[in-house]
Amino acid sequence: MCPVSDFPLQISLPARAGGGAGPRHPSTAASPPEPLTLRLLGRFTARRGGQEMDPCAFATGDGARLVRFLLANREHAVSEPDVLGGLWPDATRVQAVCRLRVAVADARRLLDSPGTGSVLCTADGSYRLCLGWHDRVDADYFEAIASMALRTHGPNRRAQLDLALAQWTGEPMPEERHSAWAAAWRERLGARRSELLHALEELPSYHHAAQPPRATAAAS
Repeated sequence: MCPVSDFPLQISLPARAGGGAGPRHPSTAASPPEPLTLRLLGRFTARRGGQEMDPCAFATGDGARLVRFLLANREHAVSEPDVLGGLWPDATRVQAVCRLRVAVADARRLLDSPGTGSVLCTADGSYRLCLGWHDRVDADYFEAIASMALRTHGPNRRAQLDLALAQWTGEPMPEERHSAWAAAWRERLGARRSELLHALEELPSYHHAAQPPRATAAAS
């Protein structure tokens, strides 16, 4: 049976203003890891540099679910009870703790680069993803571009709205379509896409482009 008393595994993290786990810092003796790209809009994938990482492992498994859960809760570190209750609400505590321990190991095996700090950070019984400044999450990028587009006015507004909508590459976290913990996150992204579409439809050029040009009157 999986022991509970020695869980969770702890790693030392640098302090950060406002508390919580800080960003990972590569060892000075190792080369910086290649950028990590996580895709949440459409099929969940992870790429290190230009190479997709073990697509079979990311299709299913508790390690992939843990990564998605922490990505949907990026604003703060998530306590162990919240992780257990979110991912395995029907399991006993011993069962859930065992699954979490395996999920942490799997997530680190999938995402971490040798010789660097872990992407999955634990501290004070809480968990979070410690992504570097060069790492990218497509849903974060979509939200940032969408916010900028909705604040843009004038002749560049249409181009900015089109650019934001182009970042939408599929349903948010389709693997978690029936997961209660993902519902609010999925709805928020869907609402932002609806805002973009509504803003685009309100542009005069949108309506004019949908109508054929009027025939010119014949010269008398």
